[in-house]
Amino acid sequence: GRCPNCEEWNTLIEEVEEEVTAEFSFLPSEPILYEKIKEAKRERIKT
Repeated sequence: GRCPNCEEWNTLIEEVEEEVTAEFSFLPSEPILYEKIKEAKRERIKT
C-alpha cells in the first residue's frame, strides 16, 4: 500500500499484535441469591 505520511509505495509493514490472555482464570459458577451470601468478618482498611 501507499504510506499516508511520506506517500511512498510499498513502505508499509504489517505488524501483528499478540493476543493478550488473562494471567488467572476462574471456572464459571452458578448465580446465588444475595440473601444467601455470608458476610466475611475482616478488618477494614482506612483509605
